[in-house]
Amino acid sequence: MARAWDAPGGAAKGVSISFDGDRLATADKSGLVQLRWIDSDDKPQNLRGHMTGVWALAFSSDDKLLASADRAGRLRVWDVQNGKLLQEDSLNSDPIWSLAFADSDDTLLVGAQSGVLRYSVLEKKWAERLSTTQGQLTRVFLSANQKRLVVSDSLGHIQLIDVESEEIILKLQADNDTVWSVALSPDGETLAAATGSEIVSLYHASSGERFARLTGHEGGATNVGFLGDGATLVASDRKGRLHWWDTASARRLSIPIRAHKRSIWRMEVHPDGNSVVTTGDDGVIKLWNVLDTDRACNIGLPGFDMARRQQYLGDDRAFLACSF
Repeated sequence: MARAWDAPGGAAKGVSISFDGDRLATADKSGLVQLRWIDSDDKPQNLRGHMTGVWALAFSSDDKLLASADRAGRLRVWDVQNGKLLQEDSLNSDPIWSLAFADSDDTLLVGAQSGVLRYSVLEKKWAERLSTTQGQLTRVFLSANQKRLVVSDSLGHIQLIDVESEEIILKLQADNDTVWSVALSPDGETLAAATGSEIVSLYHASSGERFARLTGHEGGATNVGFLGDGATLVASDRKGRLHWWDTASARRLSIPIRAHKRSIWRMEVHPDGNSVVTTGDDGVIKLWNVLDTDRACNIGLPGFDMARRQQYLGDDRAFLACSF
């Protein structure tokens, strides 16, 4: 673990990392949003106004704007530089669970409980509905190129949507259980889904074929995220543990670690592709550098080939840093 911070309002919920990797936005169950420099010990900037838990946060691609949304359906857009509230709107008590900027930051994709809506940041008004879900929406994930959107719900449904045409490219059913989190690999070829049945499923995004079922996420898998190499998947569970998986072999890269004392409900991969930030019901926010030497040794330990050791340690240290 690289760093840790306390959430003043209790259980930590929403999290987002700026695209330049320098700033961290977090929120807690009280509705307090905090902005901080990741590598600084300076006090965070407090953004107040939400009256209930904030689960959804998103930076614009130029890192000038931060969007936040809460369980009461209130949406706010802030100026990152000075913390000023620029605009606010509401979905009339429809809880908002996920946010993502799209269309060159002109639009927010809002994952509300009833489905995905567009919100025009320029015109400051709600636009058309992009998608509806059969169950309650749980998460949305926008691909790095902003062309594909993955949507999950409480009945185990997953949709892969073309953002521009609004066409549903793929529909999946995951284990007839709540899908708490979804993610696409950096190349867009693999789709991962975390379910309440303690399973993380891996699918070929082109065909929808499931090629792996990763088990052992106690209490239910809550988050999934691909590291920058595209081959390593990080998952979290309701027991506060983190899991590292090799997607090609569907094998663990290390034993699970107890990251939080309670459930991890949000996790974000750092733009460097080598770190993750987790928020826990224990009221703690943690930054994990998965490539520090000790961690890399533990991750590489079950590997049978030198290529995986070199991936984490580099050519020079693959032979010297650990005793395999």
